[in-house]
Amino acid sequence: MGTGIPQTTFTAGELAPSLYGRVDLARYLTGLKTCRNFLVMQYGGVANRPGTRMLAEVRDSSKRSRLIPFQFSTTQSYVLEFGDRCIRVFMGDSGAQVVYPAGAANEGQPVEIAAPWGEADLPLLKYTQSADVLTLCHPEYKPRQLSRLSHYAWTLEEFANVNGPFEDINVDDSVTLYVSAATGSIKLTASADLFTAANTGQLLYIEQAPTEFIKKWEVQKAYGLNEVIRAGSNYYKCVAAGTSGTVKPSTLEGIEYDGSPGAGWQYQHSGFGIVRITGVTSATVATATVVKQLPSQIVTTTLTKAVTSVTLATGSGSDHLDVGCANHGFANADTITVSGVTGIPEANGTFQITVVNGNTFTIPDTTTTGSYSGGGTAVKALTAVPTYKWAFEAWSGDNGYPGATAYYQQRQIFAGSGGRPQTLWGSRTQGYKDFGAGVPILDDDAFSFTIASRQVNEIRHIVELTELLLMTSDGVWTLKGSQDGVLTPASANTKRQGAYGSSHVPPVAIGPSALYVQTGGSQIRGIGYSFQDDAYIGKDLTVMSAHLFRGKEVREWAYQCLPFSCVWVVQDDGSLLGFTYMQEQEIAGWHRHDSGNGVFESVCSVAGGAEDSVFFIVRRTVGGVAKRYIEKLATRTFGGIEDAFFVDSGLSYDGRNSSATTLTISGGVGWNETESLSLTASTALFTAGDVGDKVSFTWQDTVYKLTITALTGPNLVSVAPDRTIPAPFRATPFTSWSLERNVFAGLSHLEGETVAILADGNVHAPRTVRMGGVTLDYHAAVVHAGLPITAEVATLNLTVPGQNILDNKKLITKVSLICEASRGIMVGPDAAHLREHKGTVPLDGKAAPAATGTFEVLIPAAWDKNGTITVRQADPLPLAILALIPDVVIGGS
Repeated sequence: MGTGIPQTTFTAGELAPSLYGRVDLARYLTGLKTCRNFLVMQYGGVANRPGTRMLAEVRDSSKRSRLIPFQFSTTQSYVLEFGDRCIRVFMGDSGAQVVYPAGAANEGQPVEIAAPWGEADLPLLKYTQSADVLTLCHPEYKPRQLSRLSHYAWTLEEFANVNGPFEDINVDDSVTLYVSAATGSIKLTASADLFTAANTGQLLYIEQAPTEFIKKWEVQKAYGLNEVIRAGSNYYKCVAAGTSGTVKPSTLEGIEYDGSPGAGWQYQHSGFGIVRITGVTSATVATATVVKQLPSQIVTTTLTKAVTSVTLATGSGSDHLDVGCANHGFANADTITVSGVTGIPEANGTFQITVVNGNTFTIPDTTTTGSYSGGGTAVKALTAVPTYKWAFEAWSGDNGYPGATAYYQQRQIFAGSGGRPQTLWGSRTQGYKDFGAGVPILDDDAFSFTIASRQVNEIRHIVELTELLLMTSDGVWTLKGSQDGVLTPASANTKRQGAYGSSHVPPVAIGPSALYVQTGGSQIRGIGYSFQDDAYIGKDLTVMSAHLFRGKEVREWAYQCLPFSCVWVVQDDGSLLGFTYMQEQEIAGWHRHDSGNGVFESVCSVAGGAEDSVFFIVRRTVGGVAKRYIEKLATRTFGGIEDAFFVDSGLSYDGRNSSATTLTISGGVGWNETESLSLTASTALFTAGDVGDKVSFTWQDTVYKLTITALTGPNLVSVAPDRTIPAPFRATPFTSWSLERNVFAGLSHLEGETVAILADGNVHAPRTVRMGGVTLDYHAAVVHAGLPITAEVATLNLTVPGQNILDNKKLITKVSLICEASRGIMVGPDAAHLREHKGTVPLDGKAAPAATGTFEVLIPAAWDKNGTITVRQADPLPLAILALIPDVVIGGS
């Protein structure tokens, strides 16, 4: 008799072959040689992976798609299928595809949103979400915002940034600009080649020339109508003449008085304006729409007003002509040219005027003997002072668009454009689209910041932990604010935290730390703040299982917090890995997964209730044709064995009644199997296709079955009982019943494939899908059918802590397994020599339940130096191993 040497935890997962000799490592004692289609559980055991449910084929199976989560809350979530220039929507909890409701023009059709990104663009899409708005970035496209207006109504619009952000202001005074008007639709004219077609749609900042002089506002000074002054960094036009008060104008919109009564001032601009370019005529001329009013000093145009009257004014002082001109907009001492006046020829000419009010000005020192008879125009020529202080929007077709975005401290942050790869831009506080800043700059103004480093490496991700982490292609940086942690334009600063850069795969935040894929795609690092080092410290999480990553790259991943705390990783060769990770418990174990000929291409996870939902896109070859399916990972939590779902790309039939529909058995005399009875449903239930199927119910642990022999109507069928009907069910309505079938359709997505079947908790013989369906040997109420999953674990070569027995021969004749809710166990020294544990078969014909306890299996014994154990689950049944105890005899070397 040998000695039991237990392995009670498997939290290190599958270890690399290069560690097979490292029995000195603590992780060797908790590791496995093989962990295929098994999950490493947080409590230390391993459990076979649940299956995946087939949801839908992607919109176009000839092209790759990508899944992105849309998480409004823990109770409202969606999964978005991003395909080639199209988005489709699935429910996050059930996985049901969202379709247009009854009464809609496209009733029953999938909800689809047109999108600009093609198949090749999808890997570089980055995103962040706030409530019902998902912001999406791509370095070659203007950012977009996807908004959920209702369950069926979704919109995708360009991100409407205002007031910036802008490039640095031009300092070359030989390249100047002037404009045709301060508002509305205008023409831009440059002194040198400046515009390209890529500027269309772009914002342009224009500041008045620094040589332009405007008088400052003063206290107790008389101001005339339309006179322009400067107060601080803002410019105002007098709209109510008078003597100024003591309150300096400060409004940024509308009209403000500087005292009581004082003078009235209308805000004009802050020394600059903003336009959006609408077209490019040539390299020096473009058209634009004014977004923020431009300074009049950079405008070259003429202001023309109609003359409505001319009268001679005499009296004290010199004679002059009063000219009626509605809403003329002129100011004192303006030079005005009047022409076309008839009856008073003296009014025609060029004069320096005096403003009386908004509708009248005077031509001084002029007299006449005539009488105004009509006509006339008053023209003010505006000659610009061209300015070299201009700046294009930082994001454009030429310079590229930001490739990363996030929310932080009530700001929206963008970073990493093609032209400015190390620059990030932060919006105004609580103004997520406003990238403007005032003079002087305030703490809540927008800001931009460029990392100063030896190399130029793009910012690929923005991650919020204790601080904001900037993941670049060459390292990790923190972006900090002031001592109280608040990020402001004046306090923003960066500090390098590590020399390991990040790939384009978005990092995963888990508690106070984050996981990211290192540049190159074949290593995964964890990073978190260390109080001891006062820095963010990272470590390689793949080194112990490097064989799973060698020659491969991580393409996508998603974190499933509940119930497994597992990161699901899709690699570029289509393989799927799982990583059970709980840093606080020092649990970090890798496991690998496969699904027949399936190739995993995308994965995402959304939170929801007791379990997070995980979705995959799997490419499968069916009938020689490549198909891409969206599949949802099933739950591993089940009540009875009949609900266990351990097949891939599977579907279920559940004939158990869950409604208020009652059935009533009638027409009996002896109520036994020799009679034909009537079965009446309280609602329309039956069809002609039900003839030959069975209705079952249970009484005192005995299952009774009624075979449907004829259809009378949707509420009435004839049935043949398999035994005497118990008295409580005679002519008495009951709701606890099931409709059992043996022919199942709906499997056309697996046409020609051999499927595994669990029928009422019993393993049915495999069937090949023909004409989209399968026929069972017997009727069942709950049936799961899908591709089989083979799950297997193998232990490392046997060792004993503190002893060197690697070179000793070993004999294992028996293995004890401590299992939880398990059925269908095969054990052996290797995959070629497995023996099945024979469970107890219930005498009542029901399926054997999943059992918890210790199971002993005698295995083929032979002396060797390995001492490994292999456990396999090839049936669609659950298997969870808590501990594995081989009975070992240790010999000599």
